[in-house]
Amino acid sequence: EAGRAWVDSAALTQNQKTAMGTGIGSHIREGEHSAWLTWFIQEIKSDLYQVPVENIMIAWSESDYQAAGKWFHSQPAGPAKDFAVSVYADSISEFEPEAAVQWASTLPEGDLREKTLHRISHNWPRKSPEQKAAAEAFEKQLGIKHDK
Repeated sequence: EAGRAWVDSAALTQNQKTAMGTGIGSHIREGEHSAWLTWFIQEIKSDLYQVPVENIMIAWSESDYQAAGKWFHSQPAGPAKDFAVSVYADSISEFEPEAAVQWASTLPEGDLREKTLHRISHNWPRKSPEQKAAAEAFEKQLGIKHDK
């Protein structure tokens, strides 16, 4: 709270808030990710919120992906939540691809959902025969073809 209060008192512009959020993700203390995500989404009134939201969500997904997933349940529907879900699904797809697909499926039909599903397919682990088969089945279901 002290950090957010300082930022508020500094009367930063939208661009300055975005710049501040560019590298903040890995510097947030455990337990404070949700507050910072919510703050950036509320404070930055344009698509500039995407930079800090992406950085925070990636860092949070790496440190505690289950807590990050729970945060979505308290968020209102809309472009900011959809963007955060997309980043989250992409972030967890390397170690929880099935969960990533479930999250991507909550996105509205359209470009963001399609791009997210494609990123998941590229990140899908293929270390074991089972993982490789699951990845191939997913790609077949979506009609994804890789350039060779």
